[in-house]
Amino acid sequence: AILEVVHTWIEHGVTIFRVDNPHTKPLPFWQRLIAEIHAESPEVLFLAEAFPRPAMMRTLGMIGFHQSYTYFAWRNTKDELIEYMMELSKDTAHLLRPAFWPTTHDILTPFMTNGKVPAFKLRAVLAATLSPTWGIYSGYELAESTPRPGYEEQIDNEKYEYKPRDFAAARRNGIEDLLTRLNAARAAHPALRQLHQIRIHPTSDDQILAYSKRVDAFHSPTGRDDVILTVVNLDPHGARAGEVYLNLEALGLPGWVDASRPVVRVTDELTGVVGAELCAPRPLRRAGRPRLLRGAAVSTDPMSTAQAPPGSEAPAAAPGGAFGQPAAGVPVTAPVAAQMSA
Repeated sequence: AILEVVHTWIEHGVTIFRVDNPHTKPLPFWQRLIAEIHAESPEVLFLAEAFPRPAMMRTLGMIGFHQSYTYFAWRNTKDELIEYMMELSKDTAHLLRPAFWPTTHDILTPFMTNGKVPAFKLRAVLAATLSPTWGIYSGYELAESTPRPGYEEQIDNEKYEYKPRDFAAARRNGIEDLLTRLNAARAAHPALRQLHQIRIHPTSDDQILAYSKRVDAFHSPTGRDDVILTVVNLDPHGARAGEVYLNLEALGLPGWVDASRPVVRVTDELTGVVGAELCAPRPLRRAGRPRLLRGAAVSTDPMSTAQAPPGSEAPAAAPGGAFGQPAAGVPVTAPVAAQMSA
């Protein structure tokens, strides 16, 4: 009977099925159902809406679920995010295909309740740049953060009532514009649409998280290297200052490059500012809001670059001021995410 129900919806054009708590039903049932549907309609996807123990989440992926909800909403600190991303990108990437949701109608964490608009912005940046798939709950642009008393979910959400919203008013807080720019960056950069090749770059502040994602030219649909560097202030209550220690090899540069000279030119994907050059050994301070950068390596003199020790890591930028050494006097505030092609 359930198979026929699924077939009926497919006939009406439905190609994605979100299954609520599939781990509470017999797993062989889902394995058989998904296999039969996939044999006839390979374009149909099944999303597991489940938050059981990690072993069960992996098993759901193993038996055929194409995507899975994750614990992302509850990973807030720098160490928690790093540990979780290493797990998803290395340990379980062959089984579990994650979807990151900062909130849903069932999920509104204290971090979002207390952090208000800044929390909604920084969590959107993390979700959009860390996971191949991400989503937001209706009304996210309004930063709705009032919880139902005693529960970590939004009060008066669509489970309980029809909820009209003033989306025109949402434009005042900047979240709508941020979401548009994040999705445009994802469409333009294949590095943001894959789970592998995530490298963490050390920072001098526990509230500053820096990471890069790279797709080399051979595997890139554009035929060019695509590298995104993301720097996020995890503190929704204020600006942070610090340094990011870039691993230049992770960004696609040779280990012997001379980082005492500008070696990378970047473009801010969120503002469109172009042309900042990163001069790694000169850390510059950063003040506040997240940015997304794109860029290309600056050519270097082989004689001088050969002086840099292989594999060395050098300080670069941090969240809250200029990022690297600006070219032609153009200031570029530190990014939330940056793409560099070597």
